[in-house]
Amino acid sequence: MIFYQLHIAKPTSQILEVTISFETALKTTDCIFIPYYRPGRYQHASYEKNINCLTATDANGENISLRRCDLNKWQPELDGITRISYQYECSRMDAGGSWIDDELVYLNFVNSLMMVEGRESETINVEISYDKPIETIYPSRSTSLQYDNYFQLIDEPFILSANSSTLAFEIDEIPFRIITIGSLPLPEVDLANLFKKFSIAQKNVFGEFPFGYYDYIIFCNERTPYHGVEHANCTVITLPQDKSPEENLNSLLGISSHELFHAWNVCRIRPQELWPYRLQSPVIFDTGYALEGFTTYYGDLMLVRSRVIDLDAFLAELNLRLAQYFQFDGRHNASLQSSSRSLWANAYDRASLEKEVSIYGKGMLASLTIDLFLRKSSENQFSLDEVMKWLWRDFYLQNKPYSHADILQLMEKAGGKEAAILFQKLVGSTEPIENFLTELLPFVGLQLKQLNNNSKLIQHLGIVAQMDADKLSIVKIFTESQAYEELMRGDVLVSINNMAPSEYNGEQQVTVEVLRGNRNLKLAWTEKIDSFGSYYEIQKMDQISEEHTTNMKMWIGV
Repeated sequence: MIFYQLHIAKPTSQILEVTISFETALKTTDCIFIPYYRPGRYQHASYEKNINCLTATDANGENISLRRCDLNKWQPELDGITRISYQYECSRMDAGGSWIDDELVYLNFVNSLMMVEGRESETINVEISYDKPIETIYPSRSTSLQYDNYFQLIDEPFILSANSSTLAFEIDEIPFRIITIGSLPLPEVDLANLFKKFSIAQKNVFGEFPFGYYDYIIFCNERTPYHGVEHANCTVITLPQDKSPEENLNSLLGISSHELFHAWNVCRIRPQELWPYRLQSPVIFDTGYALEGFTTYYGDLMLVRSRVIDLDAFLAELNLRLAQYFQFDGRHNASLQSSSRSLWANAYDRASLEKEVSIYGKGMLASLTIDLFLRKSSENQFSLDEVMKWLWRDFYLQNKPYSHADILQLMEKAGGKEAAILFQKLVGSTEPIENFLTELLPFVGLQLKQLNNNSKLIQHLGIVAQMDADKLSIVKIFTESQAYEELMRGDVLVSINNMAPSEYNGEQQVTVEVLRGNRNLKLAWTEKIDSFGSYYEIQKMDQISEEHTTNMKMWIGV
């Protein structure tokens, strides 16, 4: 057994004092680590930066030095360590972080508790002491916690809060709770009923819930960003306070549905590279389209299928993803698979979307495309729903992870070889996704319409500029434009044809004045291409047949 004693002596210092005791002493060959990343976020988390005053002692209280052997790993200089102590700074208030102040303690043990490689399967006891009388609200009323193993420990947050409220509901005798910590302004709605509806819709995809209980834990205060993290039996969601009640509700429903789907897909159904999690170092995998693409698609699909949102709202979400997809050049440069393999270098960085595609955004669009193809080719006998059921039944329930090859086989099982070939194109190539959607959307009474960019700078000159400290700076130039030959990113636009850039009216012959460092330049050219930055939008067809209506109902239930 491994014992963790956690103490918060001064909450305003945001310091968590950690002591780890081992029944079996450590040897010089043992490796002590803090995770390199956390499940659900495939990026170096730098948790080691929050560790201070790291010490180790043997059974007699004698100090034994720890030698840093990697970025996030240490080894004993001598055999015999039975206790390790350190301080951990808890100052990150998002769904995956840890935070301490005089009103709230929120701990994610994945980022604050060290472990010994090879001893993750040992049982764990955690004792938490805090000098202020704040109510423990999660996971129970107790500050004494027991876990079967390390992976169970890091999957469950710990929360002390003096300001919380709870809504409860049941589905098939399984209890659900919506726990709100802080103040979240919402319109007058039956929130529990809305959550119940999309939760049932998700259960219907897989045939059963994967848990015996589930909690939606929602933080909302002046520090919280828009963020969500999945756990096996709960999700933690943070929302900002600067939105309207209607915006809060839309954000809450969208992210909650997304994270619930993760309870099946990722928390349990996982690729072979993440089975089990190896948190000590980065793990390269090419199935990010399944982890986040499938989940992003179903998160929104379940809302419309359960009638929590209407078709127009669902199409707005799809069009938001389309707009983001066409905004960046990554779609020309990288496939979903290669972008998944590059997560550790480029994930979650907006600038990287010029080089890679989003496993969330393009992953959602690829999921939509293959779902419509399966429905059309099988006359609604098969869909992506069946693929998700098979991943649950034939992989997770059989204690098996999946590979990319397995997913291709499931696509072929649902839609024949053509489905497998199409899916490989969607995730393994840079073929324009609009080509596929143009053909498939009419099956459900929808169409893809090409639109011009409403920015004249973008549409006519191929220049993307943003205000930065009262200066209009160039952040992107379309490579096929003449401006690409004359300008560079970082140039500050001063005038176009002797007028303010905001007054530019789309002329192809231009004289552009820019500041480049401390130089003032005037550059003239004639643009030969008359339209840059066009994008696509999914719209309802003008003429809807009974067959279109039937197919739409089979797809989204309305």
